[in-house]
Amino acid sequence: MKPLKTLVFLVLLANFSSPCWAQSYVVGGYDYPPFIYAKATQGIYVELMKELALVSQQTFKWEHYPYARLDALFTKASVHVEVGSSPLWTSSKRVPGFYTVPFYTLKDVVVFRRSEETSMKSFSDLIGKRVGLVRGYSFPQFQKAFDDGIATRIDAANELGLMKLLINKRVDQIFVSQDLFLYHQKANKEFIDLISGDVVGSYEVAIRVHPNYKSLVGTLDKGIKTLKEKGVIKKIIDKHLH
Repeated sequence: MKPLKTLVFLVLLANFSSPCWAQSYVVGGYDYPPFIYAKATQGIYVELMKELALVSQQTFKWEHYPYARLDALFTKASVHVEVGSSPLWTSSKRVPGFYTVPFYTLKDVVVFRRSEETSMKSFSDLIGKRVGLVRGYSFPQFQKAFDDGIATRIDAANELGLMKLLINKRVDQIFVSQDLFLYHQKANKEFIDLISGDVVGSYEVAIRVHPNYKSLVGTLDKGIKTLKEKGVIKKIIDKHLH
């Protein structure tokens, strides 16, 4: 009887102990409304991860940082997951990470003051212009204009800062996320006379996972596929953007 009692004890111990040892993945958040709001307590990406936690039976813990700090912590594996990234943005980083299947397409557009819009197809269209970009962002198709000094790049901390530079005539145009431009324009009447022009970038975004946790990618892929098929992802996005 002794071996049987020992076996029962071990089974019970395993059942009670397993939740304590379950893996919890750290998701890096930053201010990026409507995708992530302050302190990463709400937003499109936050709701997406809640739904993924349910369908994949995984545990995710959000931690909020400035983006540059988040990226450094990802490199050190202190942050395990970044939501809404693209392989195009991280291919040259020391730790590019592994990516899930895409769940959304982000577009960047050029934005002008009303009646000042012009075509924006190549770097030559920037001649003599002051162009606002978010600090750290790059647009390879236009980089030659900045490298050759035929256009001036002026950085802002975020998209909202860029739009303020534009209305205050500190720049001639800005490159900005179309979704964020429309979000801030809707929320702030001061931006009513800004108008968007050509698309200057299009990126399929997915979930970036640190190589130490590569095994999570397959699980998230299945979860994203399930949420797409059920229309959950579209519902979350429409709730915040439309």
